Amino acid sequence: MNCLSVNCRGCGRPEAVQEIRHLVEVARPAVVFLMETRMSKERALGLKNKLGFPNGEAVSSDGLSGGLVLLWRRDVTVAVQSASKSHIDVVLSCASLGVREWRLTG
Repeated sequence: MNCLSVNCRGCGRPEAVQEIRHLVEVARPAVVFLMETRMSKERALGLKNKLGFPNGEAVSSDGLSGGLVLLWRRDVTVAVQSASKSHIDVVLSCASLGVREWRLTG
């Protein structure tokens, strides 16, 4: 399974979104984890559409620090175990990629 993790240092800037979109197009990851988004949960989940992902989980930033986003493709099944300002912990699987169960903590 192909995963992409990026410390984006703020996804509010159009240049940051464009760069992340380029990374997603090149790497074609099944799962993307973004940290330091500096965004609210609602705004961060809006980012999933811009990056072409149908599913996501997010944790709001605290002012201008923090913020987490986990995005995944339609064929990936994700069960969120826990989430806080410091982490998102999930168990995921993907039959089409032959992944039965895998744990990801970002």
